[in-house]
Amino acid sequence: MVHERLWSYLQNMITRMFWGQEQFGGGFCGAGPRKIKSTINGGLRTLGTIESLLLLSEFHPRSMHFPPGDDGDDILTTADDESTSLSRTQTVRETLAFGEATVASWSEPALRSDRMCWSLIGMAHTLAYELGVFGNFQNGIRTPRPTERLNGEPSSLPHEQRADRIERLLYVYITSACGRFGFPTMYAGQDDDLDLHNIQVKMTTRPHAQNLVDAIQECWTEITLIMKACNASLFPSRDHTQALIQSGEYMALLEQLQPTMNAFERKLEAAQIPKYPWIILSIELEYIRLYIFSLALQAVLGHWTSSAAPGNEEQTTYGSFSALYRRNEVYITEVVKAARNLLRLVVEGLLPDNYLKHAPVRTHFRILSGAMFLLK
Repeated sequence: MVHERLWSYLQNMITRMFWGQEQFGGGFCGAGPRKIKSTINGGLRTLGTIESLLLLSEFHPRSMHFPPGDDGDDILTTADDESTSLSRTQTVRETLAFGEATVASWSEPALRSDRMCWSLIGMAHTLAYELGVFGNFQNGIRTPRPTERLNGEPSSLPHEQRADRIERLLYVYITSACGRFGFPTMYAGQDDDLDLHNIQVKMTTRPHAQNLVDAIQECWTEITLIMKACNASLFPSRDHTQALIQSGEYMALLEQLQPTMNAFERKLEAAQIPKYPWIILSIELEYIRLYIFSLALQAVLGHWTSSAAPGNEEQTTYGSFSALYRRNEVYITEVVKAARNLLRLVVEGLLPDNYLKHAPVRTHFRILSGAMFLLK
């Protein structure tokens, strides 16, 4: 009962914010216009709402995993669609193989989570523009000055420092989501201001750079930029990735990306941040290794399965397959090592004292990916 009431209240707040109904004033529905101090007192269009939306994208409400209580889209069905929909459902069930239906059944919650995360992050990004987070934040009035903020200009007021952190946080969330869903980056025009050197050098010159929150955000921003570079070079599209695998060019790209990840690993080991944020960041790093070096595993398995397909006249011999494996062995070993390290961080760091249940959804997806690749 408590969860249901809280879920209903949460949905109501999100709906009111989406439709701009947190207050009424003026016209026929109120007693005249009223100034909204949305950044300080009252209202839903606040910095706290942006942070709350991002939190919801990481920690899903329990009721999200259950069907909605209304009719869904049934109200849009016409009267003569009942027999048609039944026959269509039967046709789909007959055409889907058992394996495909099984995959669809367990991947549906993950896809639903992705759609909800994208919607929440998009809503937070839109509200941030409205409140002036991407400029000189002053009581909800946007005065564009992104270059000065990114280059380390100090923020004098607490809510400006908070807006600075939200700006960096949004960059991390949006860039990670775009890379994961295969969408073009929403920060394409700001890459020069958000380069890796600027994050490493300029951000650490701030007066509040010794703050623990800023230290953690610096690590998150840097690992996001590493992931962005990996996506841009290896996974810009499915066809491009397939071409890299067939030509073997992926091996040279993996050699170029590995020193960057090793350098960040050394920095993370020396970072003075609390235990559990360090574990979550380490899981992200191992997942990136797993993610990019799995191209070698995909190349070997893809070559073997395609050559063994019926009708293929060019059958792969054991010698040629062994040669292909030896060329990719170092990268496949990295996949195995990254998966083991990821699961070791979970077993030794999060599982004791039952901390695993408090991990964000992102981390649970990383854990599942590590287990599946290790099984492969």
